[in-house]
Amino acid sequence: MTNGPGSSEARTAAARSHRGLAIAALVAAAVAALAAGIDGVRSGSLPLCALALDLSLAALACWWVLDAGDVRHKQSAAQLDPCEITVQSDGTTREDPEAASRIFSEARSMHFIFLTVPAVIVLALAAFRLWADFVGVSSPLTPSHATAVGVITLAVSCLWMLLSESFVTISAEELPEGSALALAFRDARWASLAVAVGMIGSQAVSGLEGWIGRALAVWVLAVSFEQALRGIIAWLVETNEARFITPAKLLIREAILVRGNPLASLFDTLEARFGLSFRSSWSIRFVRQATVPVLSLLGLLVWGFTGLAVVEVHQFGIEERFGRIVPVPLSPGLHVIGPWPFGRVRRFPVKTVSTMLIGYREEESAPKTLGPRAMLWTQAHAQEFALVLGTATELVAVNAVVSYKIHEDPERFLDYAYRAQNPAARLETYAYRCLREETQSATLASVLTEDRLAFARRIRSRLRKYADDQRLGLDVIDIGIISLHPPVEVASDYLDVINAGIDATRTIQQASGESQAKLQTAAGESEHLVAQAKIDAAKRLGQATGESAEFIAAAETFENAPGPTRSRLWFDAMEQILKDKRLFILDATLAREQGELLLDLRSPAAPATVPATVDPPVPTGAIVPSTPSVAPAPPVEPQK
Repeated sequence: MTNGPGSSEARTAAARSHRGLAIAALVAAAVAALAAGIDGVRSGSLPLCALALDLSLAALACWWVLDAGDVRHKQSAAQLDPCEITVQSDGTTREDPEAASRIFSEARSMHFIFLTVPAVIVLALAAFRLWADFVGVSSPLTPSHATAVGVITLAVSCLWMLLSESFVTISAEELPEGSALALAFRDARWASLAVAVGMIGSQAVSGLEGWIGRALAVWVLAVSFEQALRGIIAWLVETNEARFITPAKLLIREAILVRGNPLASLFDTLEARFGLSFRSSWSIRFVRQATVPVLSLLGLLVWGFTGLAVVEVHQFGIEERFGRIVPVPLSPGLHVIGPWPFGRVRRFPVKTVSTMLIGYREEESAPKTLGPRAMLWTQAHAQEFALVLGTATELVAVNAVVSYKIHEDPERFLDYAYRAQNPAARLETYAYRCLREETQSATLASVLTEDRLAFARRIRSRLRKYADDQRLGLDVIDIGIISLHPPVEVASDYLDVINAGIDATRTIQQASGESQAKLQTAAGESEHLVAQAKIDAAKRLGQATGESAEFIAAAETFENAPGPTRSRLWFDAMEQILKDKRLFILDATLAREQGELLLDLRSPAAPATVPATVDPPVPTGAIVPSTPSVAPAPPVEPQK
């Protein structure tokens, strides 16, 4: 191989002739990866997500090869014309001998960034998806969806096979990364076939879809890790190669996908990469010859393991042997059955409690909450179904939740598994029938004021009877009444009526309370007046009794001693008359003779002696009132 300019230009032209094929492969892989990714994220399927990541790696390989062609073009330009004429700020020109080399170095660095960053992103997504499957986020597809996906991926795998064979025919002189692209699309082909087998085979072998998805995710994790590691190493290590080649050819792909036999591919890879020859070793020849029998034996062993079925603790199982049902449910544990496709076990979660909404349906736009959500029956909160009451003029909305599970009685369990068609849907129909039977003879007032617990118990009893009579195989555990209310359209008017009734009741109770308070106050006042009157009567009676007794005693005393009694009465009267008056009691001798007063009740300012003036004689025993003047007191006539 020559390295002259002519050969470099020829190689560049040949590489550009295959650019259209690489672009078409890039678009096809990107579109398929986007479709598989959207469907996988929406349905939560691990195999689809892993297939989307694997196709993304194939599309990224095409992008890296296209970018490597541009880098080689810059490398050829640097080798042909290493100098570049640049214009200075002063208008002069000069040659820069390192300009082309610098442009090539920058393009090479950017290429490795484009190679490493997407590989790291795919690595992180694959790791996250495996972790999500570990915590239980993944979910199997429905049978129809899985079959459709399997058929589509099986058809698309033919496209990846065509692309891989197309890149194999391209020589390394025309496209150095042709073998790497061939391995990438061979990887996509086998990944698509694996997903197709998992989707279609999951209808016969339970759990096959999940195991294939995990294996494919681990494969994507390993491939993306090697790709990111190669990009980082190539970025950090400078090479002096005459021709730039992107490190898109991976050892893990080469070891597994070069030939149809993975073990033979591994030996060929070791011989090609490390120069180790195993052709002369008898043990290696033995391993090569024994590969097919060993793999056949392993396949037979794996097929025999399909005759072991595990029924978990919350499940019952039913064995189907040669298409016939074994009428004895399988209890939790390990059971030996016929290998696939001669035997199969269907499992049913008999311990799992399911719920069903009755009377309303949650709106799709309603926010999802973990706890109970407040529902005002005066505002539209769900799609409700109104029931006609017995009056045929009133409607009521009943919001309830039915809790049920598969019956654990063996006979009823078989009813659910094989004799009943759509038992959950039929149970919902019978639940609405029970609601209509409970409300067809009632009024709105009786329904709204009735005990909800008793109402729910009657509906549960009816629903259990229907489920047993129709052999649904379902056990109704409980019915919870969330709300009973009139339709939202008339809820405001009904609320006004309720408020008016509440106001009327409140007014009556308030008036009754006020009347009772006034009656109690009047009764207390009357009792107080009666008691006070009794007290006054007792006082007056006692006073009258005392006065009458005193009068009688005075009369008896007067009869016995009239004279002394009359004098005492006279003195008592005078005492009462002169009680608060100041008096002088004088002896009659003071008027005739000089001397001192024996008793002076005058104020301290009055003279202590009586003037020597001779006054008219005062009869003995006369009482003279005191006066402020110093003049002698006038004579007082004796009282009779």
